[in-house]
Amino acid sequence: MREIFADHDLIEGLGCGSIIHVPVIADGRTLGVLNILDAEATYDDDAVVVAESLAPPAVSALLNLEKENR
Repeated sequence: MREIFADHDLIEGLGCGSIIHVPVIADGRTLGVLNILDAEATYDDDAVVVAESLAPPAVSALLNLEKENR
């Protein structure tokens, strides 16, 4: 976690020890990453499948933000 998050001390202080990273991809381009955190040993394979299901709806939101920031 220390290698990925600059605010790792805060994250650890909140008790987050499990992380799922889900890339949000459109047309072969990574628009962002969903970082889903919870207590250590919280996630199993089913949780990863659910987390991955959140990426497609995030595409339109991130594309809209991209348009707004042009």
